[in-house]
Amino acid sequence: MPAVSVRLWDLERLVGRSIDVEELRRLSDFLKLEFEEVHGDSVTFEAPHDRLDLYSAEGLARALALLLGLRKPSTYSVSWSSIYVDAKEAPRYRPYVMVAVVRGVELDDEAISQLFQLQEKLHLTHCGNREMVSIGLYDLDTLKPPIYYRAIPTAEFKPLGYATSMSAEELLEVTEKGRLYGHLVRRGEYPLLVDSAGTVLSLPPIINSEDTRITERSRNVLIDVTGTEPRLMASILATMALAVYERGGKAIEVARVLGREELGEMLFSTLVGREVVVSLRRAENLIGVSVDPSKVAEYLGKHGYIVLEVAEYYTKVWVPPYRADVIDEDDVIEDIAISMDYNAISGQLEGPVVRGVVHPLERAVRFIREVLVGMGFTEVVNFILTDPDYLTSLGYVRFAEIENPKMRTYSALRPSLTPTVLASVSKNVRKYGLQDLKVFEVGDAVDPDSLTSTKRVSGAIYGPGVTLTDSLTTVRTLFETLGLKPSFEPLESLPVAIPGRIAKVVVKGIVVGYAGEVHPRVLKLLELRAPLAFFEVLVNELLKVL
Repeated sequence: MPAVSVRLWDLERLVGRSIDVEELRRLSDFLKLEFEEVHGDSVTFEAPHDRLDLYSAEGLARALALLLGLRKPSTYSVSWSSIYVDAKEAPRYRPYVMVAVVRGVELDDEAISQLFQLQEKLHLTHCGNREMVSIGLYDLDTLKPPIYYRAIPTAEFKPLGYATSMSAEELLEVTEKGRLYGHLVRRGEYPLLVDSAGTVLSLPPIINSEDTRITERSRNVLIDVTGTEPRLMASILATMALAVYERGGKAIEVARVLGREELGEMLFSTLVGREVVVSLRRAENLIGVSVDPSKVAEYLGKHGYIVLEVAEYYTKVWVPPYRADVIDEDDVIEDIAISMDYNAISGQLEGPVVRGVVHPLERAVRFIREVLVGMGFTEVVNFILTDPDYLTSLGYVRFAEIENPKMRTYSALRPSLTPTVLASVSKNVRKYGLQDLKVFEVGDAVDPDSLTSTKRVSGAIYGPGVTLTDSLTTVRTLFETLGLKPSFEPLESLPVAIPGRIAKVVVKGIVVGYAGEVHPRVLKLLELRAPLAFFEVLVNELLKVL
């Protein structure tokens, strides 16, 4: 949970009335905040990871004003800007850009400090430390639109906080941000945001230009996000723009993106907000008490929602664009429960109706894990979701994908554990310079046809001289420890393997796994220089012969 610091006096001016620390502690329960410390007029608290809007004073003040009834929920007036962004020559490895403008703001030193805190908290959490998304804020009045997002061989400008100009290569070596994030750009193909007069806005995701910095005199703020995940970018930019808007903003505009028009449309729709239908029966089932339909608007208004329609069994609500945490109706129902006050909802825990035992599948997995650790393997843990482009590059053709993903890099359901295990080998070898490595993973894979998951154990052996024999020997030792005698039969093909260097593992006529040697093409893709062998055990099938 991100630690956020705010000034009490700043919070009070944004809320519109005085608030003492004790009242703030009481209200924090309704926002799931955890207080850390209070020093004078400075308050530090931990914000829920999914409440991006609470990472600064602007969002916290907005939430408090709604809870206290000092503000009514309202939609935002969003319009298309006359400013546009030309992204036709954007870098291939970081191709997306979105831009919003907030006009008429009033800033001082504390306001700027809070906005930069929000920017950095977002960078360190949801933006993947700038790898997936980076954010930039600029004084619009220092620029001459249109804005160009280009890949260039080099550039020279004055980095933020420096008095002299530097080349792109120099700032990567000299500046702190350059040393921290230089690995995110490719030399000779630097991303650059520049206006029509040649004024540099930034070299994302590294550093902004000193010439366009936000100051207390800034009245119109241009905000950009660049990155690789459009939906996440839209959510991040909406959060940032609406925080800036809280500082006296008069208008919010969205810039069109030439070359990628869909990006502007996506940002516009995000800032407008969306509608969710909530079943009141489901709300009562989840909360455990009856929900009065006549009070739903009051309950949800305290969290920024606008109730559009109330029927006997459902209600339709508008979700504010800064509530990135709201995925479906269950999140809205949670806010209904919070407004009803969790502490006031009575109930009792029912005793267990059955005696718990370890599932045979789990017993088998535990035993396999112990055997592999004893053989010198290190366990790794990966998500069941992975990058569809990565699966395709390995040669996988059929796999299930999420229909409306938040991030493309986590939008495919892995059909096998082998791809993620190989990725773990690649990351660790490249990061730590390892000469050899043995890893395994226990997890689920999803069949693309039935969409059912099965438990599997996959392993990989990397190092000089490694061959198919190493994986076959590992599998044989593992199965013999289980009291089984495996046989190996030729397998025609497998996406990552060398043809003729693959085998299926058979026990009592049932295929319970496979093993192989990774193809040189895949080794090159993974940036590995030594041979790599792998195996995968189908635990559900294995249970049939144990």
